[in-house]
Amino acid sequence: MIPTQTIPIILLVLFSTVLVTNAQNDVTIPANKNENNENNNNKHIPHWPPASNHHATVRDLHNEYNKIFLRGNRNAASHRWATFLLDRSSQMTSDRLAMFFTGFCAVSGSPIRPSDYNRYRLTLPKVGGGQSTGYMHYCCWPCVCDTQDYIRVDTKNVTLLANNNGEDDDD
Repeated sequence: MIPTQTIPIILLVLFSTVLVTNAQNDVTIPANKNENNENNNNKHIPHWPPASNHHATVRDLHNEYNKIFLRGNRNAASHRWATFLLDRSSQMTSDRLAMFFTGFCAVSGSPIRPSDYNRYRLTLPKVGGGQSTGYMHYCCWPCVCDTQDYIRVDTKNVTLLANNNGEDDDD
């Protein structure tokens, strides 16, 4: 049996879509129900090689576009990227999962290359009161405005591959 760990992550609630940042508040990690396929009930998720590849990048996630967006339309569908990743979260460490979540805009779903240019620090209201500050990557400034207007922060537990030494144990 492969050791796993369960960690809390922060959810950002957008309309009916749920978006997440990791507990260190430094990357975007979207999440939602299984919606990649219509028949996803109790479906076995096969191993995704980039999940355990030390040299994986967000381009590996972008290469899955046609599997994630079966009809080719990703407009306002960041939850589909999130579902794809969270379905495979037990195959990767926290750092690997966080890296993949920087590969798309949390609002529009546009594939992006993470950089300081598209990374914004925001303080958003929490669902139960109070505020939370963190970082998110965006494709454009209108998505930053939509985040401030429509997103609220909540929490969720996600099971990840155990990471005993603080670094990715790959290859």
